[in-house]
Amino acid sequence: MERVRTISLDHAELVRAVQQAMVDQLRRDGRLGPGLELGLLFYADTPDDMQVVGRVREGSKVLFELTGRKPQLSALATQMALAKLESEERQMLAPEATVEWRSVRFSGEGEPLDRFFADVAFRRRA
Repeated sequence: MERVRTISLDHAELVRAVQQAMVDQLRRDGRLGPGLELGLLFYADTPDDMQVVGRVREGSKVLFELTGRKPQLSALATQMALAKLESEERQMLAPEATVEWRSVRFSGEGEPLDRFFADVAFRRRA
C-alpha cells in the first residue's frame, strides 16, 4: 500500500496566500502604490477547475486585473502545504504532489456563501 501524506488548506489560508502572491507580483512589476485595493474573486467553472481574478482598484476605478488558474493556484497550495511540514518530513516525500480542490456552499438565513478548500497529497519516498 502506498503511503500518502495529505495536508488540507482552508479558505482563509488560501485567500491570504493568493493576496500575498498578487501583492508580491504588483511590487515586482512596480505597480504597488498607496491607496490601491486588491479584491479577489474565486470561482470554479467545474468542480475541479479553480480560478481567481484579482482586481486592483483605486477608488471605484479598476486599474488592472491579475488572474490565476488551477496550475498557479495548485503550485501555491503545494508550497503552503510543504511549509506546514517539518524539514525531516519534507525530505521523506516524493517531489510531486496532487492537489484536489473542493467548493463548499454554506447556506442559512442569509445569502449562500461559497468557500474553497484544497487537499494537497504527497507520496512518501520508497
